[in-house]
Amino acid sequence: MSSRSKRVGSRYETDIRDWGLAAGYDIDRLALNGSKDLGDLHIRTKNNGFIVVEAKNVAKLALPQWWEEAQTEADNHEELYGRPSFPWIVHKRRGHGPGKSWLTASLEDGLEFMRFEGVL
Repeated sequence: MSSRSKRVGSRYETDIRDWGLAAGYDIDRLALNGSKDLGDLHIRTKNNGFIVVEAKNVAKLALPQWWEEAQTEADNHEELYGRPSFPWIVHKRRGHGPGKSWLTASLEDGLEFMRFEGVL
């Protein structure tokens, strides 16, 4: 990955964090954690779980690869924090701010998240 790509990705992660904080979410950017990566950001949920965000600001979609990465990071996160951690991919929507980004999660994880939070 080029240093320009890293800068673009880092800026997008910061934009998501700043937007989330301004919107009242308990969101943090995460530091790199070697082979046990924990994701780019996490959002604390009302029931003390986490949404683990893998943020992508690229032109070409690669959902299968991103999903594997997000799932592994959520597993690592859950192992470290001992709390349910739900993987989400947030990808940049051209011409829109971070709040209008695309969100991808599996149906299984999305429904399990809603059950955990008491929505279902």
